[in-house]
Amino acid sequence: MRSAGQRAVKIAAVCMSVFMMGVGVSLLRLTHFGTDPCSAMNYGISYLSGIPFGTCQLLYNAAALLLVTAFDGSYIGAGTFANMFLVGYTADLFSIVWAKSGIPALPTLSVRLLLLAAGLAVFVLFAAVYANSGQGLAPYDALADLLARGVGRLLHRSADFKAVRIFYDGAHMLVGFLLGGEAGFVTLAMTLFLGPAIQGMGRLKKYFQGDGPAAAFRARCGKLSRRL
Repeated sequence: MRSAGQRAVKIAAVCMSVFMMGVGVSLLRLTHFGTDPCSAMNYGISYLSGIPFGTCQLLYNAAALLLVTAFDGSYIGAGTFANMFLVGYTADLFSIVWAKSGIPALPTLSVRLLLLAAGLAVFVLFAAVYANSGQGLAPYDALADLLARGVGRLLHRSADFKAVRIFYDGAHMLVGFLLGGEAGFVTLAMTLFLGPAIQGMGRLKKYFQGDGPAAAFRARCGKLSRRL
């Protein structure tokens, strides 16, 4: 019962995280400085086709999910489906909310900078919570990892995930730019730094979960807490 309750709490936390990521995307869209690469591309598809952004996001991730399932289903979890459904439709919902609240389609520069700070803070914070939940990856992110593994097999050595992820995000950014999507300097920044940030977080997580100095540090903290 306890494990089931803990899993329910984790799934609820994941759903809340991807919901807030959608809020972050809607704020970034208001700035006209760009969104994350995947959203930038799907906004371009949405603008050209007239299909809601949330539906474009869902259809893209559904296609990616088929590829991920074919190669390695271990990436899939509750968080995978939460991301597929919630991020895009939440962004659509809050785009309507912001419009009805009186925020103009093209705010002043000072307002855009405030929205940028808020949007980045919300998106990055809750993306980090989501990425470390252990409840599955978004198909977009899983494909990047699979691509890095595939490149490694072709090269007969471990591929540099940072470089592969920058290329992967860059391709989506380019498509988004060509389609007239929400591609801007924020998109470029995310393209350049998402890969290194993800790899760095993975190494940090392994360090604190592994043996050696991290294990000794945890043991000392445990002893100290018991004394207190």
